[in-house]
Amino acid sequence: MECYKILSVIPDSERFNLTDQIRRASTSVVLNITEGWSRKSEIERKRYFEIARGSVIELDSCF
Repeated sequence: MECYKILSVIPDSERFNLTDQIRRASTSVVLNITEGWSRKSEIERKRYFEIARGSVIELDSCF
């Protein structure tokens, strides 16, 4: 939810590039954590959690 609040204050010159990227990355975090929890194998779960972590780092770079 915080990502969407921040999107409203992004300058117009960056709006198209960053807005789309932030939306996709923030959605990716939630979806990968959810999918990771559905996996029975610990190795698979960790893989999805690492992908989610990568998306969090991507968001940090955008901000």
